[in-house]
Amino acid sequence: MISAIKGYPLNYLWARINEMPDRPVEWWQIYRLNKILKVSAGLVGMYKDIFGKAGVKDIQVKALFDLEKLPVITKALMGEYPPHSVVNVKVDGRYGFSNRALTNYICRGDGELFRYVVDKKFCVMRGKLVKAAFRNINLGKDRFVLIGKFLYPYSFGPNCLMVPYSMLKGRKEDFLKVFSEARPEYIFFDNINMMNSFRTLCLDCQFRPSPNLKSIILFSVDISDKERSEGETFFGAPIFLAKYSLFEEAPFLGWECGERNGLHLNRQSYILEIVDENGRQVQPGQAGRVVITNFENELMPLIRYDTGERGRFLGKPCGCGRMSPLFMIDPFQVKDMIMTDRVIRYTDLQDVFSYYWGAIKSFEAVAETNRGIRIQISPGKIWDDNILDHLENSLRTVTGPDTRIDFNIINVE
Repeated sequence: MISAIKGYPLNYLWARINEMPDRPVEWWQIYRLNKILKVSAGLVGMYKDIFGKAGVKDIQVKALFDLEKLPVITKALMGEYPPHSVVNVKVDGRYGFSNRALTNYICRGDGELFRYVVDKKFCVMRGKLVKAAFRNINLGKDRFVLIGKFLYPYSFGPNCLMVPYSMLKGRKEDFLKVFSEARPEYIFFDNINMMNSFRTLCLDCQFRPSPNLKSIILFSVDISDKERSEGETFFGAPIFLAKYSLFEEAPFLGWECGERNGLHLNRQSYILEIVDENGRQVQPGQAGRVVITNFENELMPLIRYDTGERGRFLGKPCGCGRMSPLFMIDPFQVKDMIMTDRVIRYTDLQDVFSYYWGAIKSFEAVAETNRGIRIQISPGKIWDDNILDHLENSLRTVTGPDTRIDFNIINVE
């Protein structure tokens, strides 16, 4: 029946899936799930091997809880397979150079590379999803600025400008000029560090953001009530939380509405499971591993993919009227380091190390005294001792010039 629905009716259904009761949504999700499972089992080498080893023969899903029959895929497990085996074999051979594909490189803060391959049309769907998530946004008229880990500024549609965070930290005058010309009504920040850095830059340069701001969208849950209050006072606009950034492996998994009761699950594009260590779904309110299945990315399917974070379903309705379930992602439990003259945010250090994904596998930083920190580094495949000087200079943008930095290199092969 669903295969006969085409064009506008299908798009109408997709755009309103979060307003619908669970039964028709589950029907829709099972249909989409079986399509992506067919692609994965037939055209993606990694899934052929993993499903075979798990003894999964019949991948036809009749109910959502049938997902528990499939193994959970971790980033470490994906790393055991060569790049060509984790993508659809129909992607013109070498996926990184395909006319259809965009390849994003993501680091979740531990120094490990995550390759995320996505169809270009998938990015267009993100724009439609913004409109579905935030009902007052007019994509044809409203102006957007996204601040993230982009290589260079570029436009994403006629009213949307993407500005690299590196420009904010380095070429400050250029950044403010570009931002002023964009005159945004909405600003998207990839994380809390970027938002705070932008606010600090504006205060230092006595620069006021656009007076027409309607809201700030922050792709993070690592924000305190104080930071949120101060941010809203500075911007003169409400701050809404969302997960994840538009260019991560699970873009726009969920978003916060005006009720601020949690994140609404994007049921158009994902099945979200909160599972225990054995891959079994836990009860609402109980914390567990965040596991997602993405319907829309046929170039690099993610089936029961463990994002590496923990979260929970809240098990309560939302006053906004949306019927999609509410969930929360638990903030990372990392400790900031208090120095004599500053507080060094651990997430700022993670941002620096994310640019060294090929050379540094992981790191751990601790405060030795109130004037110094010790950083333990596990080298990656392209490690070279000459990297340390460049790394220390990069870290100085976070620690300041007077903080002593001691490195401890372990497991050098």
